[in-house]
Amino acid sequence: MQFVDSEVDNVYLWKIGSVAPADFFSYADTWLELHPITDQVAWSDSIWFKGRIPKHAFIDWVSARNRLLTRDRLRSWEMLVPSICLLCNSQDESRQHLFFDFPFSFEFWFFFSSRAYLSPPLGFEDLLRWMKDPSRNSMHCSNHEVSLLSFALLIWKERNNRLHSSSSRPAQSSSRRYSRLFGTA
Repeated sequence: MQFVDSEVDNVYLWKIGSVAPADFFSYADTWLELHPITDQVAWSDSIWFKGRIPKHAFIDWVSARNRLLTRDRLRSWEMLVPSICLLCNSQDESRQHLFFDFPFSFEFWFFFSSRAYLSPPLGFEDLLRWMKDPSRNSMHCSNHEVSLLSFALLIWKERNNRLHSSSSRPAQSSSRRYSRLFGTA
């Protein structure tokens, strides 16, 4: 094997996307190439608003993107998990089912919406659009947004509690606990 002796040092060029190669590396350009900026979704203000509680907003953001590891999603990846909901043990678990379609969730929705004199829709996508303007009173609206966002976390925690510790709490006691947290009793 022969080595070619060169008087010129090698030059490294960085090519990111369709831009001409450059002799320097840019972390920012690489990040933007790997994670392109997309249009803002219509529901972002319903989740990322001033006064939000970060862990509640995070769960709601993951839910809105339909990325919670519900059993219907796990099964779509061909994982061998039961499809039955951990909360009701009678229907298939999905985002819509967890947050709206089974009695535990419905009781929560009814309990808090009736106290706020609001009638939110019972569909996830519809709720996100509705949350942009559920009430004309901005203080009332902000309090209701915080309550709705925390509701999703409470349901998700109850579901995971049943999954990981095999213990459960009836909807009525959770409603009372929740109302104490937000002073809606």
